[in-house]
Amino acid sequence: MKKMQKVIIALTAILMMLAVPLTAAEMSVRWSWALDDPDVTAYRYQMGGENPEGWTELSGDVSSLELSGLDASAEYTLYLQRSYDGKNWSPSAVSTAKADLDAVPDVRIYCYADYELRAEIYTGSVILSYPKAVSDADAIAFIATENEKYGLSELGVRYELNGDGSATFSYPVTISRETVIAELDRLVADLIEYLTTPVEEPVPVVVPVSVPLVKEYSYAGYTLTATIDTGSTLLVYPAFVTDDEVNGFFAYVNEKYDLASLGVFYAFGEAGEVTVSYPEIYSKETVAAELDKLVADLIAYITPAAVPVTEPEVPAVIPLTPIAPAEVVEDESLFAFSLLVRGGVLSSFDDTFTFDGRIFADLGLGFDFSHLISAGENFGIGLRSDLDLNFLPKETGKWNLENPLDYFNVFVYGEMVSLDLKVMMEFTAGPADIYIGGGAGFAIGNPFDNPAIEDYLALGTFDIGKVRFSMDWFASATAGVRFYTSDLFSIGAEVNYRYMVESQKHMGSAGIILGFTF
Repeated sequence: MKKMQKVIIALTAILMMLAVPLTAAEMSVRWSWALDDPDVTAYRYQMGGENPEGWTELSGDVSSLELSGLDASAEYTLYLQRSYDGKNWSPSAVSTAKADLDAVPDVRIYCYADYELRAEIYTGSVILSYPKAVSDADAIAFIATENEKYGLSELGVRYELNGDGSATFSYPVTISRETVIAELDRLVADLIEYLTTPVEEPVPVVVPVSVPLVKEYSYAGYTLTATIDTGSTLLVYPAFVTDDEVNGFFAYVNEKYDLASLGVFYAFGEAGEVTVSYPEIYSKETVAAELDKLVADLIAYITPAAVPVTEPEVPAVIPLTPIAPAEVVEDESLFAFSLLVRGGVLSSFDDTFTFDGRIFADLGLGFDFSHLISAGENFGIGLRSDLDLNFLPKETGKWNLENPLDYFNVFVYGEMVSLDLKVMMEFTAGPADIYIGGGAGFAIGNPFDNPAIEDYLALGTFDIGKVRFSMDWFASATAGVRFYTSDLFSIGAEVNYRYMVESQKHMGSAGIILGFTF
């Protein structure tokens, strides 16, 4: 419900940086943020701090930042914020980049007979780039010779052909670059010897090619073509034949011959094609003979006079059709806690709604737990507790104090403090929250002999030292509306009603309310 919390959590988690040295003295750094939030309108950043005048703004659809020409020996810290309205900004996500100088290779170039071998030597690996005229087979053969000669694999040396005229050798990082360079010089010497040693031409081996057997079957103007190969047969049939009809036929013959137990399965391909697979021990001639029998069964299957067509309950052979995984939708809670500050006036009235003329100042602090139970996106039920302070001048209850300084003297006022708990119903409409609720509470007043408030509290009295207090309990109700100017702050107005049970007094208040949501 409140995006500010999610922004703070997400921004601190999504920053990723990549530092790439350009030379021994410079590097490029790229920061990326991967959170997709269409409500973001702008980003802003600065390096090394959060100076209010030092921000540089970016568009809300930007997801990365790259800086070049930076000192490779220094660290760079990026501070990134984002906003939904271009005015209010989230706390900063912070990411520090430092170049890995071990990533800068030593380069050696070897030349022989107009050919060039380039070696980029890193800590733990070497990339060898050789002429494209050298085939992968030649490279593998030479590496096998070196491994047999020096036992490279036992020393932890591994290699991988990259397919672009290069090979990557990896080895333990405990081996220094100087040692690798010395061993590389010896490898090049072995390579020159390897290239100048005559090699006997291998005797070519003739591998027989399996030629598929093709058969065609015609019936009632339709053609079925079967391309029979070792281990599988491709059946091509009229495209208007549906997959359900093909499933039905294979279920029929599977029930008749138990094909699944013989290792025979099928899978749909393009429209009008199905591939039947089976063990390679069956020759193409045996499969062709079985296919003749299957076509005879097909003619009997589609001829109503010969075999009644029945709908199989469950196909015996399931087509190999991929099933997409179900999408998982995460449920987002609408719960939010708000601290409410309220100020206004309070007065009492009788059963005819006639006010008695005494007006209390009303100050309150509320604790609102909204959407403890949610029904959809716009309605919820929560709890709210209010701590109220009501006060007015003693004796007369009038605010026309003769001495202006008496307005700031707490001993001039009679006070009443109350605490209640209410169940709230909340309706959300865009930026506005409309709420109504009711509950019960308890109130005390001081001093007891103050005629301005003593008739509101009739439950009883208690003493603390020489000061006597009166008390009462009450039923309460609240209704109001709050408008959110941001995810954190809201402002609104509300009215409250209180029925003092023992004194049977009605009290009502109205005021302005400020909300701070966390």
